Amino acid sequence: MPEPQRAIATLQNRQIEKHKQACLIAARDYIQRGWALLPIAPGGKVPHSPLLPKDSTGKRSWIPFKIRRATMAEVEAWYEQEPRLNLGVICGQASGGLVVVDYDLTPSDLVETVFVKTSRGFHAYYHSSQPEQSRNFDYGQILAERKYAVLPPSINSETNTHYSWYDAHSPHEIELASFDDWLRAQEDDKRKIYISTWVPSPLAGKSDISTWVPSLPQNYLNEDRLREYARIPEVATAILERCGVRGVKLGKSFRCPLPGHGERRPSAALYQTDSGEIIFHDFHNREQLDKPTFTLAEVYRAIHTRACSCVECRKYQKISGGRFKLTAGEQALWLVKALVETGFLRSLPILAPRLPEGTPDSIRDVYKGFLEVLELHRIYNPDDMGAPYSYRFAHRWTGRGMRQCKQAIKWLVANGYMRIVKQRGEDGCRSTQWTVGNPDVREVSK
Repeated sequence: MPEPQRAIATLQNRQIEKHKQACLIAARDYIQRGWALLPIAPGGKVPHSPLLPKDSTGKRSWIPFKIRRATMAEVEAWYEQEPRLNLGVICGQASGGLVVVDYDLTPSDLVETVFVKTSRGFHAYYHSSQPEQSRNFDYGQILAERKYAVLPPSINSETNTHYSWYDAHSPHEIELASFDDWLRAQEDDKRKIYISTWVPSPLAGKSDISTWVPSLPQNYLNEDRLREYARIPEVATAILERCGVRGVKLGKSFRCPLPGHGERRPSAALYQTDSGEIIFHDFHNREQLDKPTFTLAEVYRAIHTRACSCVECRKYQKISGGRFKLTAGEQALWLVKALVETGFLRSLPILAPRLPEGTPDSIRDVYKGFLEVLELHRIYNPDDMGAPYSYRFAHRWTGRGMRQCKQAIKWLVANGYMRIVKQRGEDGCRSTQWTVGNPDVREVSK
């Protein structure tokens, strides 16, 4: 064998041995937890038939492992025969009531428990005191009786990534939550989705709210319903308070808070258009616009970001129509950010891998901004797996320099922390869509 081929073979053998030892260590822990294990085909998701026992009909089947859990000696024998095996767990009462919820999309509500990163989404592990039926639901699949799930540190050969526990959410760090809590959360979500979305907590219990949002068949917030928030006076005044203007009333003038304006006398006001939208009117028109008006999202963004006069930002101002103007694509995102920070909406955290120690602050800021954009985007686009996040947008969103943002995104992509889910132009997509990646080391080949 030529020397290069011998070196490659040696490296692959070391990687396979490392995978084997990691799986054996994990298997010992799983067996101690009372989980019924399965041998899974190398790099795959289906049971490895040659190592399965025979059922009553004489066929190879994993069902007998439901009745009698595999011992550690059997697992060691599996890996002696095939060291590249993946590991699986039988769900349901065979593993003491283990229920795995397989999410392909971010849910509308999430009960904190043990979480596993998968190639497309994540698994959430729960405990049930009684048998549960396996079934599909809006965000994925419930794996319970007569189902199994792939366990860490298994490898998906299609994506060449590892299954792994999320930081601070492994079974060593947190207990499995009750599946009953998960069920209650889903029922609450179905009953209260309109209430939780359309009766913001700052307004709960008030009877003097004249503007109300019509109910729609969708069970989530969309852009049309989002715009209804801009018609509620209490929402507009709360956003202005976050911008440093207190005691605002519709039609009553106040000092303009926009950067660079600085008038000592009242020079701005909120008023409601014929369509019902509440608009910010700048009397002095220092921006020299044809119509000196701004949306609530534009005012909020102007107050909470650093002004920049770089070439790219000047180009953006020409496209959007002015220094404080936003394009249609950013209006919704900034309004959602304002609504979250004023308490009218609640975002769900994105389960994402942590950056390693020593990562430069510029990369951390860009990554933090990316995760925030994903959280906000999924409030009104829950069916989307990703969100647009170009380095030009990251510059406007985080305040980091254009070059820093470009280098940071390049580093995040190269190291697996960001990945593309949809290219620009694909299925009518106007911008490339990004989501959280999996930075695990790719070690074992097929």
